[in-house]
Amino acid sequence: KHKAATAISEVFAMMSRQRDGRAGFLYRDGSANIFYAVDINGLLRVVDVYWFGDGWYVYARPVGGPDRWRAGYHILSRNS
Repeated sequence: KHKAATAISEVFAMMSRQRDGRAGFLYRDGSANIFYAVDINGLLRVVDVYWFGDGWYVYARPVGGPDRWRAGYHILSRNS
């Protein structure tokens, strides 16, 4: 079990509480909200959640991939 992993259902619950761009815990300025989550095959993934004015966008990628984080990203863990 991955200690830093957040259940994908928890991520979607946060997104749901901020539907229509409402204020809340997640950034809504186009910056990434980054989580770690386990996929259906048991692999740990990086999950990026962005608000782009018309809704939430979610992108999952491998841990250790070539993407880089920029200043201002919101990195979250289960205990955030």
